[in-house]
Amino acid sequence: MEYLRWFGVIAACAVCGLLGLTAGINFNPDSTVRYVPNWGSLGDWVSGIGALLAVAVSLYLVRRNEAQQHERDSEKVEIEQWAEDFFCSIRVISKGFFPCTVKAVFFVGSDDPDGSAVPLAPHMDEQGRVSLPTRLECREDIQFAWRVDKLISLLNGLSFLRLQSMEALSIKVVTVTGEFIVPVSKELSDYLIGAARSENIDFAFSE
Repeated sequence: MEYLRWFGVIAACAVCGLLGLTAGINFNPDSTVRYVPNWGSLGDWVSGIGALLAVAVSLYLVRRNEAQQHERDSEKVEIEQWAEDFFCSIRVISKGFFPCTVKAVFFVGSDDPDGSAVPLAPHMDEQGRVSLPTRLECREDIQFAWRVDKLISLLNGLSFLRLQSMEALSIKVVTVTGEFIVPVSKELSDYLIGAARSENIDFAFSE
């Protein structure tokens, strides 16, 4: 409603200007031009201002409804990361009002000029492998989880990204209408580094 406030200020300034002009002419008829603006009736002014305000409010409501509808129709995805002891996982949750179809989930490196990516699903154990694409209703989720002794395939895949720092590693979720990217958490990055070192896998990290 900010623009309505400005409209009211401008209208008030215009009215005050006309009132001052009229008063000046009436009180000083010899030193001013003999023209008094035709104000018309008070009812005409009130109805005119009311019509302008009604149009402004209608435009505001239309825009607000369009924004709310777009917000409801948009896909919303939350990415949770967890790592502790012998397990780590990445959980993708649909938070929108409408279903979300997840096409792929990757590890990506922002400092890789080739734009390489490591898909998560193929590096999971056969028993718990997630099938993609998959459709998620509101509040439904899919989870990519690894036991520490089942991480070798994923760690070897990450080594091909040739990362210079874990800060360059992100998780990307691709849906039908868009992409969602979040950096890897420190908890998960520390876990992956520790697992890689225990398996003598070179990530080529600067640290």
